[in-house]
Amino acid sequence: LTFIVAFLLLLFVIVGHVVEGWSYITSVYVLMQIVTTIGYGDVTPSTFRMKMFFCVYVLAALMVLATVLSNYVQSMVQRSVQRRTSSITRRRSRAAGASGRITETTSSEIGGKLSSATLIMLSMVLIGTLFFWFVERCSCPDVHVAANCTTFAHLEKCLETGGKEKLFSDCLYLAVFTVTTIGFGDESPQSEYGRAFACFWCFIAVASCVNWLAVVTRVMFDRRQWQKFDLEHLRLDEDVWNEMDSSNNGTLSRAEFLQFALLRQGIVSREVIKYVNEIFDVMDPGKTNSLSFEHVRGLQRQRRKDLLREQKNLSPR
Repeated sequence: LTFIVAFLLLLFVIVGHVVEGWSYITSVYVLMQIVTTIGYGDVTPSTFRMKMFFCVYVLAALMVLATVLSNYVQSMVQRSVQRRTSSITRRRSRAAGASGRITETTSSEIGGKLSSATLIMLSMVLIGTLFFWFVERCSCPDVHVAANCTTFAHLEKCLETGGKEKLFSDCLYLAVFTVTTIGFGDESPQSEYGRAFACFWCFIAVASCVNWLAVVTRVMFDRRQWQKFDLEHLRLDEDVWNEMDSSNNGTLSRAEFLQFALLRQGIVSREVIKYVNEIFDVMDPGKTNSLSFEHVRGLQRQRRKDLLREQKNLSPR
């Protein structure tokens, strides 16, 4: 997967430089807009060949690169949550006092994920705002002037050359609308410094926003969905009980209750449950309803030997 990502990145940069005549930084800057779906619109393909290349490349890039970036930020948030909750002792809810509610530890973990995801997303907004405020206060054709707009004299010279002054509100506006991938295009990085920074910042910033929205959705909606299985909220009648009792023995096991909850929430389908049970039956021919590590490892080794034997028999002599 790493090789595929590197190949896609290098391919776009080379094609953009050769076909469109873009600088390498501009090529990476346009690639960033494609992967993050921001689409400022300030740099676009002008030739027929490049437009056709875009049509094919966009589909491949979004499938591969966006997934990788999202997984990276997710793992970063997870590590942060683990550090915040390492001092909390995990406790199992006891049957006498539990009604399916989220325990104190689970609530702390959810709160930790939300606060960590929010902190990372806001940090990306702040970093982008401050960068564009200090480095690109003037969107000017003269890169050297734009990079040194720290005094009124420089800013006045920048405006004389046809540049545009960025207020702090403009920088915040640019950062927020970039992180959320809205990208109206009325504010965008203009200097080489700004575009080089955006090539790296936008990847992490957009992924952090996607992760934050996922965490917020889970906290606001998923918890309500699972509360329907609390003892005081569970709508229990004979039909529901029979649906939960897949073994039809009049009693309900922990596995049957878990299976019912997963099916009712639409997390898995009946076909998936059936397939998993069939796999378990193959590994448990004696119908003991339990598996040991040594037993499964032995089955794996035997299965691999059978596959190798079949391959040898099928290979031409």
